[in-house]
Formats: sequence, structure tokens, C-alpha cells
Amino acid sequence: MDRSQLLPALNMFTLVAVLLVLVIGFAFYWSKRSNRPPKDGGTPTDDGSV
Repeated sequence: MDRSQLLPALNMFTLVAVLLVLVIGFAFYWSKRSNRPPKDGGTPTDDGSV
């Protein structure tokens, strides 16, 4: 791989890595029961609001 192909390859790898981290983080966040809205099985608030 010469120098003219290195920068686009690094850019693509960085983009894929960041998107992968975001997807994993969002899946972990959404899997926690306390982060779900009450209608989806989360804990409701005291005043009944969502």
C-alpha cells in the first residue's frame, strides 16, 4: 500500500470503528431496564409521566 492509499484507508477504518463503538454503546444503554420508557417495561415515574 503506497502513501496515496494510506489516508483513505485510515479514514474508512476510523469511521467504521466509531460507528461500531456507537452501536455497541447504544445497545448496552438500551439493554439496561432503567433506561427504557415505562411502556416498554421500564420503571415508571412517581407522577406517571413518561
